[in-house]
Amino acid sequence: MRDAGSRSNGKKIHVFICLFLITSMTPAFASATSVVDDGAWVVDVDGVVKGSGTALHLPWPWPMVVADPAIGGLGWTSRDALFGAGELRLRFSGRYREDRLRWDIQAKTGVFLFSEPNMVSAFSGGVSSTAEPPRSWPLQYTDSTAPRRVWNAAFDRLYFQTRLGPVDVLVGRQPISFGVGFIWQPADLLAPFSPLDIDKEFKPGVDAVRLNFNLGAFTELALVGVAGAPACRHVSIPTAADPLAPSQWQTPDGNVCSPGAPRFEADASSLAARFRTTVGEFDLGGLAGRVRGDWVLGAFAAGTLGRWKLRSEATFTWDEDPEEPGDPDYSFRERFVRAVAGLDYSFDLSRPVHVFSELHYNGFGSRDPEDYPRILQSARVSQYAELSALGQYYLGVGAVWELTDRLKWSALALANLTDPSGHFSMNLEFLLSSESVLQVGGFLPVGSRPGLIITGGIPTGADLRSEFGMYPSMIFVLFKRYY
Repeated sequence: MRDAGSRSNGKKIHVFICLFLITSMTPAFASATSVVDDGAWVVDVDGVVKGSGTALHLPWPWPMVVADPAIGGLGWTSRDALFGAGELRLRFSGRYREDRLRWDIQAKTGVFLFSEPNMVSAFSGGVSSTAEPPRSWPLQYTDSTAPRRVWNAAFDRLYFQTRLGPVDVLVGRQPISFGVGFIWQPADLLAPFSPLDIDKEFKPGVDAVRLNFNLGAFTELALVGVAGAPACRHVSIPTAADPLAPSQWQTPDGNVCSPGAPRFEADASSLAARFRTTVGEFDLGGLAGRVRGDWVLGAFAAGTLGRWKLRSEATFTWDEDPEEPGDPDYSFRERFVRAVAGLDYSFDLSRPVHVFSELHYNGFGSRDPEDYPRILQSARVSQYAELSALGQYYLGVGAVWELTDRLKWSALALANLTDPSGHFSMNLEFLLSSESVLQVGGFLPVGSRPGLIITGGIPTGADLRSEFGMYPSMIFVLFKRYY
């Protein structure tokens, strides 16, 4: 959830059932199609079509729906809303003489449709991450000038890889992951997922150069440099004060930008090193670097003991210039620690059952909900989606159960232990064929709902009483077809 002032709530919960599914039928194949395979050169083409429909209900006080500065200021007239999404992704990959040259190019285009206007402005990060990673090259386009539609197109992957002696060199737009946590990943600072993202199949790519030094059979040193700049989007967000706001290309902090020009900002770029080695059944390692203007140190460990899987990671962040509330790069805290410890177990039944749990300490957050509005204003949450947690102590428990060869059930429960508040989700995944998958699920938040602050008879803000109490109840359908 991004802006605390743009939230709404209702009288008594009335549940509605409204589902719609955007599906596209295309020729399908069980795996990538090789268009060239002559021994030296291998060229593959594949892709995926996705369609989803989501219905949500906002169980918050009615004045927050119709008032400004709540979502009434964005044009909302109902606690209930629908949004749909469709995406087409095409992948072009291949290699030349195995390690001489490899490449991965993925182009995608997608559209989001909303029943209520400006839904991207009202919700992002916590419910479904919409933040674009800080990228330098103009290989993406986002148009959100229509109040009920957002369209985007991008090269989500465009990188080449080669090997020079013991070093693998990767150059271009690529996904980079450093964390080992399953629910929360404090070390995954470059284009992370929210724990509540519905679809986590493709991690967004960043513009980077990565050098992987192979120091031994089980030891590696990775050096990563990321060139970044805040996202440049074509936007128009009318408000009650300015209902005819003109559209323009601008960054999330409101600065005018040019979508067709390469851009670079040191405070949106990163340089990091990650060391990893294996000792027995455990992977151990550390992380150090400068990430978007912050100094970051981290360590991690992950391994197995029989059927048990253990993992932990922690990072320390020092922001030399946290700035003040209202500044584009405002950070709620100057120094903080984030850590996670997890434990998994797989039951050897007729059908596999995998249970996992994590404890998470978020030193960036707060134990006092009165601090949540300032946390939501921070660039880490509103611009970069570096994190979505607002509190300090969390517990997460989940399970995955393969009911049949074609049906999988999964569930996840999250708890903010200091609000207190919770969030429950469940998902059924149907394998329709070797190329098609259908998912059906829902989210149920629990916690004290926000209220509207009235000063002199005029709404002036939101009283946030719990983190997950701000979230909407949701049901969704997601269809994927691979070709």
